[in-house]
Amino acid sequence: KMDGRCLPVVNEALFCHPGLRKLCITGAAFRLSRSASSLTLSKSPLEDLTLLNCVINPFDLQTALEYPAALKRFTFRGPRSEDMMEEEPECYIQSALSHYSSLEYIDYDLYWGADDETDFVELARLQHLTTTIATLAGRECIELDPTDDILPPNLESLTIRYDEVKAWLPSVIYEMVKDEKLPKLRRFTCEVPEIMEHLP
Repeated sequence: KMDGRCLPVVNEALFCHPGLRKLCITGAAFRLSRSASSLTLSKSPLEDLTLLNCVINPFDLQTALEYPAALKRFTFRGPRSEDMMEEEPECYIQSALSHYSSLEYIDYDLYWGADDETDFVELARLQHLTTTIATLAGRECIELDPTDDILPPNLESLTIRYDEVKAWLPSVIYEMVKDEKLPKLRRFTCEVPEIMEHLP
C-alpha cells in the first residue's frame, strides 16, 4: 500500500506470516493498529528482522515486535532525523526487550544518535552488537564511561562504526574487558571511514 509520499505503508499482517523466517524492509512507513495488542496475537516464526530508513515510531515498533515468537537477529537503522517522531529515541531499543531471552545479534544505528547513552544490558543473551559511538554514548558525549553498565556481559563481539568526523579512542572498551565487565568479548572492531584516515 502506498501513502502520499510514495512510501509503502506496512501493516501488521506482514509480521503474522506463518512461514516467514527472515524479513528486510527498507524505506517504508508504518501505520500499525493501536488495538493489535488487545487482540490475540498469532505468533510468527520470524527470526531475523531488518528495518532500514523506515518511518516508524517506537510504539509501532513495539507492536511489530510482539508478533515474532523468538527473534534472534534485529537490524534497525533510522528513521532519518527529518522523519524522527516526538518520542524519545531510547524507546526504540526498549521495544526490543520483549525478546531479551532470544536476541543474539543487534545492529542498531540511530544515525543522529541519542541524547543519552543506549543501554543494552537487559538483553542478557546478546552475543553480537554493531552500533555507532553516537548511538551508544549519546550525541553530545565523545567518550563512554567505563563505570556504566550498558553492555551485556554475554557479548562476544562488538563493532563500533564511526558515524561522524569525530575522534574516539576505544580505551574504555579495553578498560571494561580488563575489569571483567565483558568477560566473553572475543572480537572488537572499529570501522573507520576514509574521511577520517587523516585523524590520529
